[in-house]
Amino acid sequence: MMVAIFVIPSIGVLWNDTVSREADTLHNIYRNLEAYPEPVRTESRVLIHEYVNRVIKDEWPKLSKAKQDETVHLLSARIAAIILLFNPRNNGELVLHQETMRLLSNYRELRHDRIMGGNPILDTPMWITLIGGTVIFLLYLCFLDVPSFLHHALMMGALSIFLGLVFYLLVLYNYPFDEPTAISADEFKKLLDYWKIDVIPSTK
Repeated sequence: MMVAIFVIPSIGVLWNDTVSREADTLHNIYRNLEAYPEPVRTESRVLIHEYVNRVIKDEWPKLSKAKQDETVHLLSARIAAIILLFNPRNNGELVLHQETMRLLSNYRELRHDRIMGGNPILDTPMWITLIGGTVIFLLYLCFLDVPSFLHHALMMGALSIFLGLVFYLLVLYNYPFDEPTAISADEFKKLLDYWKIDVIPSTK
């Protein structure tokens, strides 16, 4: 149980790093698309704008409940399809396209990691083990021969409070995208700020 106290917060740090790398990779893809010819350039960048907005507003809240957003998934697949279907016309475009394809592959992996991060860290067998072990431990302490009843009661009370706090911490971090310790979507929000200077046609 003590290991879980230190491991679960570190997992939260890991997911934050994954989200940051995912946003950086998407930003690099977006910038690479500036050098693509029309209509690929505008069409793909408009979709990326819509994708990021939906990730922030729709997908992120669903991740807190360990659910996925089908619309965001389809948008991601559509963006990938546009890039994959592009046919380079010269060596310059070929080099650019290969780099974009590499970034796209990396992005898919990072996105998958983030989606999986919405799942509970501790599953049912782990909870059964932790709760069962705690009950056995407390029962064992009840049978200790302590000369002073007051000392015994204080010891049991202190340990019970400590174990209660440990379980509170475990529940708190079990859903990395849930409040109050939720992994933030700030990295994606920053992308929209970076891209404000770009002139993107309305999708309506």
